[in-house]
Amino acid sequence: MDRNRNNSAPTWLEQRKRRILVIDDNPAMASSMAEVLELEGYATEIAHTGRQALDACGRTALGAALVDINLPDISGDALIIELRARQPEITCIIITGHASLESAVNAVNAPGVAGYELKPPDMDRVLALCREIFARQQAQAEARMFRGIIGNMQNGIHIYKMENRDGEDIFRFLMGNPASEQITGVPVADLIGKTMFENFPKLKETGIAAQYAALARGGHAVTPGELLYEDHRIPRKWFFVKAFPLPDQCLGVMFEDITGRKIMELELKQRELELQILSHKTLSLQEKERARLARELHDELGQQLTALRWGLDRLENKVHEPAHKEQIRALTHALSAITRHLRGIVKGLRPPLLDDLPIELALQSLVDEFRDMAAFEIQADFAGVAGLRIPEQ
Repeated sequence: MDRNRNNSAPTWLEQRKRRILVIDDNPAMASSMAEVLELEGYATEIAHTGRQALDACGRTALGAALVDINLPDISGDALIIELRARQPEITCIIITGHASLESAVNAVNAPGVAGYELKPPDMDRVLALCREIFARQQAQAEARMFRGIIGNMQNGIHIYKMENRDGEDIFRFLMGNPASEQITGVPVADLIGKTMFENFPKLKETGIAAQYAALARGGHAVTPGELLYEDHRIPRKWFFVKAFPLPDQCLGVMFEDITGRKIMELELKQRELELQILSHKTLSLQEKERARLARELHDELGQQLTALRWGLDRLENKVHEPAHKEQIRALTHALSAITRHLRGIVKGLRPPLLDDLPIELALQSLVDEFRDMAAFEIQADFAGVAGLRIPEQ
């Protein structure tokens, strides 16, 4: 007899969460117990024989059963074994009108039996037992689901329970997933029951316990971020760590090994530094070569052009023939153009600091560079050119 008053179609798991099978050969007693259970929100089915009970167990997911110990076709003890063989999740409460100390002891010690009640049963106690049964089943289902989830994760997971001992917050290890063993190299079995600092003593130096205590109390996820860790069992590694709250002042710590990535980042930074040094050396060599060419053009070719200009001026003064003077002036004009072009080349080759700095600072920089190169002790006074800059032309 199906006494589920909910017209929706619950899932198998939802049925089990709230469905109770009432088994009693007294129809009035069975109906009375079922009515009380339904008033508390449970779905019920009624069976008056062991055969009916097994049929109900075969077609419906059940969370609990109230079992009359004396049935016409099978004993309650044997029926409980048969029910649990079909649905191991079922938890039973024995109901009997023929109590004995031996039967009571045997009943409460039997697997899958949560309680023992005399007829007529105290339904307040029965309801309390039902609430406890379904709460325990829910917790077990969630634990199995959680274990399945973390067991398949690629990141390491450690679960801790926060305790307070002598005013100090400590975190006791409860469980870990297979990935955590692969990442740390430490078997989970070696960690269970020990505190966080017993398992990972170097964490004391990080101040991470205070963050975890705040997390367990406040319920906000914490991301300590990147953590460098090593001890006698774990070689030097970089980890990325994130902690999250769980019920009952428990917390989960999720971590991944980022050592490979950190090594690549450090190598990349080293290569960038080496490239910067090489670029600086290359620029320095280029500047020195440009400066050398500028000096050679200015000193050698400039001197020759100056001497040529001086010679043309003298020649013009000695020549009286107008046509010859005109030719000399044309040559002088062309020489001036060549000299201006040479100055432009020299300006393009000279170090930029001659353009960017006042003359006295630029000259001081060049003197310092020459002193370092030639190993001479040089004293220079540029007070006379203070504040001046090299003209564009």
